[in-house]
Amino acid sequence: MKNTLLTVAAAAVLTLLVLVGLPGCKKETRYPEIQTLEAHAVSPSRAVFRGNIVSKGGPAISDYGFVYGTSSNIGDGQGTRISLGSDPAEGPFEKESGVLQLGGYPQVFVRSYLTNSEGTAYGSVVSLLMPQPSTGEIRPSSGKSGDLITLSGKFYISDPKQVQVTFSEVPARVVEASDSKIVVEVPTGISASHGTQISIRLILDGQRSLNYIFSIQANIKDYSPKNAAIGSAVTFLGDNLPDYWSSGLRVLFGSLAANLSSQTGRLTATVPAELTTVTSKISVVLNNVTTILPGEFTVKPPVVSSISPATAMLGTTLTVTGSDFPIMYSYSDRNPRAAFGDVTVYPSSVSGTSLSFQVPALPAGEYVFSITAGPNTVSSGKVRVVLPTISGLNKTSGYIGDEVLLNCNFPNNGTSYQVSFGAISAYGQMIDNNRMRVYVPSGLLAGKVKLAVHYGSQLIPVDEQFTVLSPTITSFSPTSGLPGTVVTIYGTGFSPVTYNNLVRFGGVQSVVYAASPNTLQVQVPSGISPGQVKISVVNGMAVSSDETFTIR
Repeated sequence: MKNTLLTVAAAAVLTLLVLVGLPGCKKETRYPEIQTLEAHAVSPSRAVFRGNIVSKGGPAISDYGFVYGTSSNIGDGQGTRISLGSDPAEGPFEKESGVLQLGGYPQVFVRSYLTNSEGTAYGSVVSLLMPQPSTGEIRPSSGKSGDLITLSGKFYISDPKQVQVTFSEVPARVVEASDSKIVVEVPTGISASHGTQISIRLILDGQRSLNYIFSIQANIKDYSPKNAAIGSAVTFLGDNLPDYWSSGLRVLFGSLAANLSSQTGRLTATVPAELTTVTSKISVVLNNVTTILPGEFTVKPPVVSSISPATAMLGTTLTVTGSDFPIMYSYSDRNPRAAFGDVTVYPSSVSGTSLSFQVPALPAGEYVFSITAGPNTVSSGKVRVVLPTISGLNKTSGYIGDEVLLNCNFPNNGTSYQVSFGAISAYGQMIDNNRMRVYVPSGLLAGKVKLAVHYGSQLIPVDEQFTVLSPTITSFSPTSGLPGTVVTIYGTGFSPVTYNNLVRFGGVQSVVYAASPNTLQVQVPSGISPGQVKISVVNGMAVSSDETFTIR
């Protein structure tokens, strides 16, 4: 009985020890406890999160940190985690985030977490609104590559590394960045022509995007070639060149404006013919700002390789071949030009390798020939000027209106030549390289006359004399008739052109129906009185019939 009571008492004591625990032992906590304290933004895409570990729990910690997202539903499998490792200390902790992936949403939800083998404990959800950057002015609102542009606004940044700027997708160098101002250099390589409106994109912390509008301007840096002939094209080098003519753009050779031509991505100027100096500085005036380009431009002098023919007559074409000739003609400056001694002539055709001139009216002789192109004058040797010759006539007599051929070698270039029959002039024309056709002019008296051809200021005579024949009336038929009767007149020296023959019955003019050199068909005029009349013919020279015609 006594042993039984001892056993029961021992069991009771053991139970009590188990319930209250052995001396020096604590009750084990298996789950961690954590708090979310606060969150605040430090830039449009970055924030500082703060938490507190109240208890790490029993099992070893495998991870802790923060989880964030754009919805309050963040936790297991939801949101983006920012891990701080696996060896935390109990107490407060914090972390400045990198760039938060928010997809453009302004509100962020965050909570702290701590994980062990038993699971994950979370703090409460805290939210914050991220600051929203805003744009201000852009100054200047236009510019060229290399210019510094200031973008104003509210940016919430302080480090240039937090900023990316592109001009029409081309990255630009950020020179300075602050909360309210970003200074950036306009980059090269922008694919846009002068005056084009392009977009400037400002990216903050790799997330927030702002846009400005900017007018890109041409940046003309140099030109090529540095030496060329008058009329050649000089091509300009640089960024964002115009692809259209702009009234705000001028190119000067010294003080002389040049004609411009532009195509996509290419700007050229024509070397002016009016240049008076061999070398000049080239400058560009754009939007009233003058930029002097590097180096000096030199006008190439023309180089003459041949002159053909070396012996020529007035009015013939002289062709000069060579290189670096002007490829255009300046009417304002009469350039290029040539000189036969002191007599200036101007080209009939111009190209880069040849010039053509008409030999001027000069006395026969040898002349120094020179060419002037812009500021350069070069001597090209000597040209002999000769006069044409007349070897004779195809006939030495004829009537008014007759064709006469001069055997000669005047230039056959379509020119009409003045031919003198004594004091009366006619105009002849070369019908081939050896003959000139001229018609005996009216107004001459019958008899001998001297012929001469005017050639410039020279008069080239014909050695032979020409006899002007008087027309004749040998007969007519019928010899009488009523008004309206058709009469045929026979003779010599009539004009084959009807209206060149004036026929009168007495003093009354008749109508000529048909004509040949030897016959005229006319009609007795109406209104004429009956009686005997003389018939007369005027064809540059007058003749009357010996016989009379009877009007019935």
